[in-house]
Amino acid sequence: MVLLLLVSTSLRAGGCYGFGDLKPVGLDGNRRFYVLAEYKILHSTHQDNFSGEDIIFTYKVTHSLFLGLGAEYTTNKYHGDNGWRLYNLRFIPIFADAKLFLPGNSTFAPFLQLSEGISFNHYNRMDSPYISSYSVSEKGDYLYTGVGCILKINNYLKPEIGVGFNGFKMSFNSWDVNPHGFTFRVGLMF
Repeated sequence: MVLLLLVSTSLRAGGCYGFGDLKPVGLDGNRRFYVLAEYKILHSTHQDNFSGEDIIFTYKVTHSLFLGLGAEYTTNKYHGDNGWRLYNLRFIPIFADAKLFLPGNSTFAPFLQLSEGISFNHYNRMDSPYISSYSVSEKGDYLYTGVGCILKINNYLKPEIGVGFNGFKMSFNSWDVNPHGFTFRVGLMF
């Protein structure tokens, strides 16, 4: 729902504020489809670091609005959450992605980004050191929101960096296993 609001607002604002005429960093011409491959590090609020990769297939709706579909694979060997010991964590989100490009120049294109979807979460959970661990598989609401920029090195090489907030099981239930925190992303757009 938030993604739909962002899309409708950006389509209306595109004409009003001149974003509709913006041609971000070599993403001009008649080309409509792009692929983005990224590496990311999430520093969780529990002081653990998760690392992962994602791929996003993007469609240029206007010169300032790009919509896409993506998938991610993020892991961590150990995560302490709610007093539980969690091992071999694997998160596989499938998500919709929206980027709203802000005015930039010929080599630098800043953007706002929002991704929403579903995350398939798998991990081994140990409730106490005296009980053996057991496997858990669950689903959750995936969310990423942040800012970033694309740099144009040439027509084929466009590195991207971004920072934001990421969560794999967004919930108001304090007993849910919901790794979330600050995320740094770096990638290439083809």
